Amino acid sequence: PRNWQDLPVDPSIPDIASWSAARMSQYLVQNGIKDTVAKVFFDQEIDGASALVLTRKDVLHSLGLKLGPALKVYQHIKRLQTRRNFYGPPSAVGGSTEIASTAAELQQHHKLLQPVQ
Repeated sequence: PRNWQDLPVDPSIPDIASWSAARMSQYLVQNGIKDTVAKVFFDQEIDGASALVLTRKDVLHSLGLKLGPALKVYQHIKRLQTRRNFYGPPSAVGGSTEIASTAAELQQHHKLLQPVQ
């Protein structure tokens, strides 16, 4: 979305800047990522500060993950990086998981949006 930085921070999304690699792995597992996938964060020593600068390319190509799990991990990382929740269940956004394009649309759907699990 344009100007997503102007949207308020979602207080349900944690600030990960001081997290250890173990805490990052734990968070991913608690949010539906398989243990073997989340363990990569521990093995690669990706702590919260490192996760805040991960790019899509890093997650998809540098961690040795299969594409499906890598995309799921990236979705969580992007949410943690922005501390905004752009995705809701398909029924909450008119049958699609497209990113809302304006702040007004997000505010309109605010009550329906839930964290992606």
